[in-house]
Amino acid sequence: MSGPTATDSNPRVRLRGKRFALAIYGTLASAFVLSSTWQLVFGIFGVVATPLAPGRCSDDLRLLRSALDRALATAVTAPDTATALDRYQRALAPDWDTEKTVADRCALEPRGTDAYVLLLRLRLAQEAQLRREAAAMAPLRRDLGAYLP
Repeated sequence: MSGPTATDSNPRVRLRGKRFALAIYGTLASAFVLSSTWQLVFGIFGVVATPLAPGRCSDDLRLLRSALDRALATAVTAPDTATALDRYQRALAPDWDTEKTVADRCALEPRGTDAYVLLLRLRLAQEAQLRREAAAMAPLRRDLGAYLP
């Protein structure tokens, strides 16, 4: 067995070792916190959408967006969910019949796919909104219809 070493008997050396270990730990913890903060701030505030270049993709996306607005306006007065969704789907035509062509065209442009995906998210959100609103409004419309022959 080996005997006591110089570091065992010298409290100053042990204190220096503890300080060194704490400094490394503090540095790593601070780096982690700063990295996490940077990622959150950039994720929340740092995404700046640059406009698409004028061309076919942006024109097509505008056309599809206006079709979404038109379809929502058409379907919102439906008496029930099934009718609302049917009106919504029918009002999307003929503009949304070219959806695959628009997707392919936008895939060729920088950030075109991002814009196209956002348009699809808007469409899904509108369909979900129609389901909720039509279900909530149907009884009210039916009751009002009883008063208004």
